[in-house]
Formats: sequence, C-alpha cells, structure tokens
Amino acid sequence: MKAKNGGFTLVEMLMAIGIGAMALAGMFEATMAYLKIWNEVSGGAQSEKFDREVITRRFLSNELSALISGLSKLEGNEEVTFRKLDGTRANSGDSDVCFYWQSANQIPFLEEDKGGVTQFWLKCVEASGTDRTAHNQELRAYYRSLKPEEKPDFSGGAGEATRYCTLLAQCKGIRFGYAESTQSPSELKYHDAPKFRNGKDPDLPDMIQILLPE
Repeated sequence: MKAKNGGFTLVEMLMAIGIGAMALAGMFEATMAYLKIWNEVSGGAQSEKFDREVITRRFLSNELSALISGLSKLEGNEEVTFRKLDGTRANSGDSDVCFYWQSANQIPFLEEDKGGVTQFWLKCVEASGTDRTAHNQELRAYYRSLKPEEKPDFSGGAGEATRYCTLLAQCKGIRFGYAESTQSPSELKYHDAPKFRNGKDPDLPDMIQILLPE
C-alpha cells in the first residue's frame, strides 16, 4: 500500500473496481437499492449478464468504501487484507489466497445472517460442468456470518468458509493493480497474486480488476 501526503491511495483507487477494462469509481447506492434492481431485471440473457455486472460493482464498491471510510489505519489492518479461506493470514508463495474484508452491514441476499460481523473472501473458482480449457470461472463471495458476540477466528480453527454467493457466473479472473512509483500513482502494473512487503506482509492493491469473458 502506498502512502501519499500522510494518507493512502487505496481510498482513492481501490473503489475503482475494474470490470473488463473499465474502472468505475465512487460510492454507489446502498444494499437495498441494488437488491431492488436485481428483482426488476428483464429475462433476457444479455440483460441478466449486464445487471449482474452492475450489481457486482455496486456490492463491492458499497461494501469496501463503507469499510475503508470507517478505518483509521489501513496498513496491517485485520479487517481488509489477504487471507486463506480458513481465515489465516496469507504468506508469500501461498496458493489459494483471497482478498478479504469484514462487513457490519446487513446483506439481504445472503442465505445466513446471524446478526453480527460477516467475513467475506473474494475468489474466482472453476465453474462446475464447464470446459476447463475455456478458463471459465465464477466470481464468488465466500462468507461466514458471526453472532453479535462472536469475533473473527484468524487461527484457522473454524475451518474454511463454505457458504458463498455467486456474484458473476462468468469470470476470467481477478488481478491486483499496484502503482510502480509514488511519483506516478496512476500508472499501475497488474498481478494475478498480491504483492508482499518484506516478503511476508500482504500489500493492499491500489485497484482490483475483474476480468470478464468477451
């Protein structure tokens, strides 16, 4: 994560969730607003694909912007980082590492909500029943809902999160953009895996890019 005049470029740039080659910045409507849009979509396949992309952008932007705006410190924060699905911290060279965040919001389309914090892991997985040579994946938000008195378990003792909601039925992958120079923070280089500070601490990206099939 890059510092800039005592602040962080993450706030400025992470909200630009890239869908395809497009960066869409800013705050979006609240959860109920995009849920209402989802309920009103037309039945056409192309329309459904477009609406899912819109909802995905709004969900991620709303969740991450609300989280980041409430944090006084981003670097080394346990609430937004990279983790494995069992909650343990990601290390350099680990496989199956996900972008992780926590939400205090009530998410109406989740199957389970115990009333407390919800842990989220963003992950692309191989879509079942598809041709693996086509590199067709699903974008999923794995989650674990906690009771109000519960705290997240980062020891791995709770096991891997198994519940998920499918954000996009077709996805080519996730890439993480990092500014190569503090003098040119808008010039990003994209990676398929997160970078690490000192070889051990996951570095938050300046931008998340979600790739869609053409």
